[in-house]
Amino acid sequence: MKFLCIFLFNFFVFVNAYSQEKPLLPEQERLAVFIGRWTVEGSEATYLEVCNRIQGNHIQCVSASKEKNGIDSSVSYLSFSPLEKTYVYYGLYPSGNSRTLRGKWVTDRFIFEGQRILPEKTTKWRVTIKPVEKDLHFVEEASVDNVAWEKKADFMYKRIQ
Repeated sequence: MKFLCIFLFNFFVFVNAYSQEKPLLPEQERLAVFIGRWTVEGSEATYLEVCNRIQGNHIQCVSASKEKNGIDSSVSYLSFSPLEKTYVYYGLYPSGNSRTLRGKWVTDRFIFEGQRILPEKTTKWRVTIKPVEKDLHFVEEASVDNVAWEKKADFMYKRIQ
């Protein structure tokens, strides 16, 4: 009985705290475009990504991709930092690597940029995500050691109904 009382108390404290979360900022509302179930055009049978809003008004996306060696999965987070007045992307990949990009909303799209500095090279990334009707146009470019930008990916995220 004592356990049940403690559980119910904690549950109601959590529900009350969650329901009193601050209203969304306009920048946080803009992130709602990512919420839903997604696949990639041309990879409908092998790729699924699910994005939901989590506590703190962040977006968490979990993806699974069927590969030759099994299933690769990744987790990414999209957020708006009111302190820095910038969007933040943080990705955790099956390779064990991670990546942080910072971005902004420019006219009709998100533009994220970041870099990784290693002793042997510096890699810069630029990711553009443009909402197109109910889908998302995704373009990723990279520059190694400040050479010309090279397109690494260009595809449509298709919303799954």
